[in-house]
Amino acid sequence: MNVGVDRLRFLSPVTVGALLGATGEIIKVEAVKDAIQSTVRITITAEGAAKPACVLDKISRYYPA
Repeated sequence: MNVGVDRLRFLSPVTVGALLGATGEIIKVEAVKDAIQSTVRITITAEGAAKPACVLDKISRYYPA
């Protein structure tokens, strides 16, 4: 289940036609009630840019079947 996004930051503009790339880093995994909650930091970069275009922390919950 998607809980939402925390700390969404747009750090630099993206030019038209620029190639984009993304990486994910697991920041935190914890037990929350009857689920496991994870926070993954996603960094989106644009070709030729000095800084990332966007950085966000995506929060998800996983419930056992």
